[in-house]
Amino acid sequence: MVALEGVKVDSGQISSDEAPKPLLLILSHQLDRDFRDELLNIKQMKTQTFFKTAIKWTSLVGLVFIVNTLQAQEHKWAISLESHLGKSDVRLIERTGNTDTLLQPVTFANILDYQSRWAYDLGLFAERNIGSHFAIRLGVRYAKWGFETDGQELIFASQLENNMDPILDDGLPIASRSFYKHTYLEIPIQFKLYIPVGTNRLYWLGGLNPSISLSNKETFALEYVDKVEEISTNSLPRNGLRSLNLVAELGFGWEQKLGDRFAFYVEPNLRVQTMGIANNVPINRILFFYGLGTGITMKI
Repeated sequence: MVALEGVKVDSGQISSDEAPKPLLLILSHQLDRDFRDELLNIKQMKTQTFFKTAIKWTSLVGLVFIVNTLQAQEHKWAISLESHLGKSDVRLIERTGNTDTLLQPVTFANILDYQSRWAYDLGLFAERNIGSHFAIRLGVRYAKWGFETDGQELIFASQLENNMDPILDDGLPIASRSFYKHTYLEIPIQFKLYIPVGTNRLYWLGGLNPSISLSNKETFALEYVDKVEEISTNSLPRNGLRSLNLVAELGFGWEQKLGDRFAFYVEPNLRVQTMGIANNVPINRILFFYGLGTGITMKI
């Protein structure tokens, strides 16, 4: 029995045609509301499922894209740590007007000559491949160069006989020497040409390196019969020396592959300053380096 507005109605005995209108409307509205709610819930569930699925697949596709991009760029960048060991030497140039002329040491002084000194450097590079045969390298390099003068003979009056031939005295120096030590910070800008040889590569490199002067020192020494004794070390006046130079570089090397990401290389190397180490002097010195370099490369 259902009570409606004070009237008792037996739903089991009254047909739909005989049921009061308000009751039918209430039942119809309730059914419509329930049906719409059910449809709305289904739509919301489908929408949530759709968005979850879309986010999942979008994330998966994005991850695959990033991985493929990284794999595609795996061989484009590399970093290298390298060092060279060799000799540095000096040549004289004479400036006449705007022209530099290479001089032989005897032109400067017939008793003064120059000798090479051991030199070394240490550098860190970033390399970007351009295709399969070319690359550009940028880096920073600490370089220690220098040279020395040949011994200038020292003759004391007490050593001279009547015929003016010197008599050697173990207690007196026989010559004086000067050792020059120059320290530079280079900013190499290089181009490389690769030639594949199996899984390994030959290469040529060339470039111009801005070179910043960090320190310049001169050590004065006396040479005895059985030893060389350093007397003093002084910094050369910076206002008379060039603070920025430009170094031309050439190299030829062999790169040996070590696994998928690493390689080892060995390289004969030549570098020459393009300007003299001093400012505005008629006779100037140009330093150059020749030696052997080794390094390790890691692809990133």
